[in-house]
Amino acid sequence: MAFNTSSPAILDPLLEDNNQQEDEVKEEQTSTSKKKRNMEPKGTRQRNYSNCEDLQLCAIWLDITQDPIIGKNQTGDKFWNRITKKYMLAIPDPLRTPMGLKSCWCALQATITKFSACVKQIEHRNQRGATNEDKLTYALCLYAETHKKAFAHIACYNILVNAPKWNEYIASLQMKSSSQKRKRQDSVSNDLPGSVANTSIADSSEPPSDAFSSNENLSGQLKRPSGHKKAKADQQQTDVWQRSLAKSQQEMVEQTKLQNKLLAAQTKSMNSIAEDSQSMVKDSFMSKTYSHLDERTQSCSFKLT
Repeated sequence: MAFNTSSPAILDPLLEDNNQQEDEVKEEQTSTSKKKRNMEPKGTRQRNYSNCEDLQLCAIWLDITQDPIIGKNQTGDKFWNRITKKYMLAIPDPLRTPMGLKSCWCALQATITKFSACVKQIEHRNQRGATNEDKLTYALCLYAETHKKAFAHIACYNILVNAPKWNEYIASLQMKSSSQKRKRQDSVSNDLPGSVANTSIADSSEPPSDAFSSNENLSGQLKRPSGHKKAKADQQQTDVWQRSLAKSQQEMVEQTKLQNKLLAAQTKSMNSIAEDSQSMVKDSFMSKTYSHLDERTQSCSFKLT
């Protein structure tokens, strides 16, 4: 019996359905695993932070570090958990973890510190006739020339540059750098070439997570934010002063109303007196004018008037 080899092969329908189901299950598993990987928090950046996110992070960092009511005794974890909570309220998507925000801040502060060094270098040149805008432009050019890339965080720099906590942090880095340089100079004869770590201010990546207690040994030359107790006392004094001011203003308003009433009464009384005086003068004038006339003539004259 001969078989027709040219006819197409007939597939088992059950086998075909099973293969399709297996393919669909594999696709669903692959899709689910991708979603889980995307949803899993990571310690490093999950994706690049936008300029808006960088700016928000700097603003929240300052807001929390410079709030004296919170207090200084915060651990690093508590500090960054607080920042993360406030950050996610401002920018809920994408999800950012405390570790991710801390890593982002480390990168930001290192870059901004480098640019701050360029700004100080330009200011030390003391160029005659240069405005603040000119100095900032020169600093941007110096940064680009030194680091072979443009400085992309000028908005963050503008937020931090005048903040006391930020300046204290920079000052603490300067003190640590000077101390480490002195130690290296003392021990350079005992170390191999290149074995000493080069820790400059610009390259420091130490995160100021303990921002409330990292700069306690500064000399006090910089303006510091108020302490916890002093801030509460100042707030209480402000409340008392505001209540006293409001009471004084209310008393002044009541006194002004009373004075206005007295002035109105005096004005009315003066007007009445003036009217009476005019009436008396008129009567006196009429009496003198017609006194020499007889009664009949006076009667006719008064009727005419």
